[in-house]
Amino acid sequence: MNNEVNGDGPDSCGIRILGETRDLTVVNNRIGNAPKGQQHIGILIGEKSDRIELRENELSGNLDRKIEDRREEKLWPVQIRR
Repeated sequence: MNNEVNGDGPDSCGIRILGETRDLTVVNNRIGNAPKGQQHIGILIGEKSDRIELRENELSGNLDRKIEDRREEKLWPVQIRR
């Protein structure tokens, strides 16, 4: 993989969904990390996000967590389709 470096801290990630984001679909992306220790999370879903659908995405490499869902109240589950 040859992707952009998105930081090297514990919250560095490929896609970060923040704010009051709703009705978002992420489709057909290649998200990963070739060098170990730079990108730790594939997709981070923030506290106020809702109705997120992840479809046909490839998450690979040296990720600690492929998806991290930080929503406290999950009114609508994240839809993951491969």
